[in-house]
Order: sequence, then C-alpha cells, then structure tokens
Amino acid sequence: MTEKSGRIASLDGLRAISILMVVMGHSIMEADSNPAMGAFRHLPIHQLGAYQYFGVRVFFVISGFLITTLLLKERQTTGTISLKDFYIRRAYRILPASYAVILVVAVVCRSRVHPMDVLSTVFYVSNFNSHMGWPLSHMWSLSVEEQFYLLWPLLLNRFFRHRYKILAAAIIVAPFFRAFSGVLGNRGAEANWFPSAMDFLAIGCLLALFRDRLSLWSHRLDKLIIPIAAATLLMPLFHYPPGVQPLLVLTLVGFGIAFCVDNCIRKAYWILNWKPVVWLGTLSYSIYLVQMPFFTPGSTSWLTRFPWNLLCILPAAMACHYLIEKPFLRLRAIRAARKREVAIQAT
Repeated sequence: MTEKSGRIASLDGLRAISILMVVMGHSIMEADSNPAMGAFRHLPIHQLGAYQYFGVRVFFVISGFLITTLLLKERQTTGTISLKDFYIRRAYRILPASYAVILVVAVVCRSRVHPMDVLSTVFYVSNFNSHMGWPLSHMWSLSVEEQFYLLWPLLLNRFFRHRYKILAAAIIVAPFFRAFSGVLGNRGAEANWFPSAMDFLAIGCLLALFRDRLSLWSHRLDKLIIPIAAATLLMPLFHYPPGVQPLLVLTLVGFGIAFCVDNCIRKAYWILNWKPVVWLGTLSYSIYLVQMPFFTPGSTSWLTRFPWNLLCILPAAMACHYLIEKPFLRLRAIRAARKREVAIQAT
C-alpha cells in the first residue's frame, strides 16, 4: 500500500496499460468501417484488435483481487462483511460517472441508441442484450463487474467456509459455458455473459486468498516472470483449433494475468508507479466510459474520425473524472469518516 492514499502499488499502472490496450483495440476495430484507417486491414497490427478483450480481462482479474482483498480485510477486522456498506461504497464509485455518461450518450447519439440499450445499461444487464447499439456496447463489461459486486460479497459472507469451492466451480464452469455457447452460435453469451467471464474474476479472487502463501515461493516464481508474461501477452495473437481458446487458452491467460499482477505488486516496478502512468490509471474508469462513442462506425462527425477521436478521449475522460468521479469519491470519504466517528463515540 502507498502510505498517503492506501492504494495498492502498481495497480494504477496496470490499469493504465489495460485501458491503452482497450483503446488501441477499438481504434483498430474502426478500420473495418472507417476509410481513414483502412490501411490497418492489410497490416499485421490489425491482429492487435484482440487486445481490447485482453485489457478488459486484466481489469476483471484486478477487480476480483482488489474486492476480495478489501472484503477479507473487513472480515478480519470486524468479524463480518457489511453488505450494505459495500454496496454503498460501490454505488459512490460506479454509478454517478456511468449514469452521467449514459445520459450524455443517450442524448448526443440518440439516433444510434435504442431505448432498450439505455435501460439495459442503467440496470447493468447490457451484457445479456445481444442487440446493443455501438455507442453503449462497451458497457457489457461494467455490467459483468456490477453482477460480480452483487454476488461475490454475498456468497463470501454467507458461505465463507466454501469460498475455495465456489471459486473453483466458477473457474471450471466458465470455459465449458463459453465453449457450449460457441457451439450454439451465441456469440454474445460466449463473450459477454457473466458465466463466460466469471473465471477471470474468480482467478483474481483466488490470488487475494493465496497471496500470503504465494509469498513463500516468490523467489522461485519471480524467475518465471519473463516467460509467463511473454506467453500471456502473445496468446491473443494466435489462431487455435475450434474449442481450444474458450476451453483452455482463455483460462490460462487469466492465470497468467494473475501471476503478473502479483509480481508487479510485490516488485513495484518504477514505470508502473511513475506519476504520469499512475495518473492515467486513475483516469482509466472514465476513459473506459467515454471512449466508445468516439469510435462510432459510420458517423460523419469529425469527433469520430482518426486521429481526432483519440485526441478527444482524454479531455472527455478528465471532465468525467474531475467533475463527477472525484466529487462523489470525496462524499464517500466524508461518509466513511463520519461513520468512524460514530463508531468511536459508541465505544
């Protein structure tokens, strides 16, 4: 943890890298419909579009790790997990910025956004909506996160003794769900439904549960960081026989990401803790929220044309972060401080 903020070292740096992967992937995807980027179609870098999903999976692993770490700390301190407080903290963190972006997109891109897109996004079930319009299509991953926030603290609090079995079941079931959905031709279920992504979240949760034990083997594991990190980063670029990627490769990618997350936290690499990189990482949530409308295919606005769209994402994200995210995070901190004062007075 950093002394001043209590944030875990290197996580913001990893978030910065992840959001750059997502934006890069969406930029390259735009080559399919934007003549200004059509040259990408004939270049090897077109394959890098796969890293939009890789970046999201890094976020999933980090989320599983961080949320479980916080929940375990609370349980160790108080003997229980306050679901009410957890959901309130998450609401302060997630809802204001996301609802603000949804409102702006619904108004500005109203000709491209169906009312059902807005409703499914507002209630965080857009990952089950197979007909999402492009401007809000990226919200599927936020829906997965919210469903995780709803389920995991409840399960951990109620079935704490069975926490390892629950996570193992999620890691085992998810690949088969992905493969079965692929066989049925349901691409939305294969990629976006919660059962398809839950193994990445579960792997992050397992990392939080096993970190103390892993530290005993850290000197041996660190020798493998380069080959494991390289293999994990390169896996999305290859083509695999049918069924191999959803059944095996993606889960291996998840464990590889978890291994790298653990190593980066323990080693605290300077590049991941460099102030500009950390700053970009703190903006990652806002960047993720605002970036998709700037890649809208078929739009005639200069705001969606390369390279202007890339230049517009950062100012939009900064406005979202500093005008919406931070004020509500301050309110959350004030609420937490008042609650601590009440607890102190009560004792």
